[in-house]
Amino acid sequence: MKNANLLAQLKVVVTRPDGQNQDLSETLSALGATVITRPCIALEAYADDSNSALDLQQLDAVIFISANAVRFGYSKMQALVTPPQFFCVGSATANALYDQGVTAVTFPEYDFSSEGLLQLPDLQAVEGKQIVIVRGRGGRELLYETLQARGAIVHYLETYQRILPKCQYSAEGDIVFITSNEVADNLVQLTIEAEKQQLLQTQTIVGHENIAAHIKTLGFSKTPLVAANPRDDSMIKTLLNWVNTDD
Repeated sequence: MKNANLLAQLKVVVTRPDGQNQDLSETLSALGATVITRPCIALEAYADDSNSALDLQQLDAVIFISANAVRFGYSKMQALVTPPQFFCVGSATANALYDQGVTAVTFPEYDFSSEGLLQLPDLQAVEGKQIVIVRGRGGRELLYETLQARGAIVHYLETYQRILPKCQYSAEGDIVFITSNEVADNLVQLTIEAEKQQLLQTQTIVGHENIAAHIKTLGFSKTPLVAANPRDDSMIKTLLNWVNTDD
């Protein structure tokens, strides 16, 4: 049985963007871990002019893909006379909407992903409905394509873009938190070439099965630990279970 005190000896790599890793880092530090911050995505506002004729007043539903989508995109919804139905991927994004004064948000109970969203009853019969997906520039097309196949009139509103930080990282840490495929890709790209093999031998905790499958294609040799969702509390719970489990 691994000793719970081993957490005090662990070096945990946190890859969330600057400004979004503080709570996680502080919680891990309070548990005794040595936290190494390695932001693998930087964010900046993006002006999407591809839907300049989009009438936001005619929307039936708005789907926010992330808390960052709320941060960069909610201001565009504040002038709506009749608020549409708000959906989001998970509880962290819902909390960001609540902070903006939204009182009703629909989101998956467990599966914080596009797949989870598409299982929601309110997104089944959507024929003829006007739906906007607020997101960062680029990303998965599953949500758009599936809602369109169900008969919805779907638009993107891309309000920010993810960029690669201008830095290089050494391969440090005993375990790495990875919350998206893009984070995994960028971490490998940002790691010093001579230390990439060391990185690929590091244990990982991921926020979804899709990410687990992806990082295997990058060459990570250890089976990823899959958290129930990418929330901080779920990722930390997975870490604590790991350090207290038999080898």
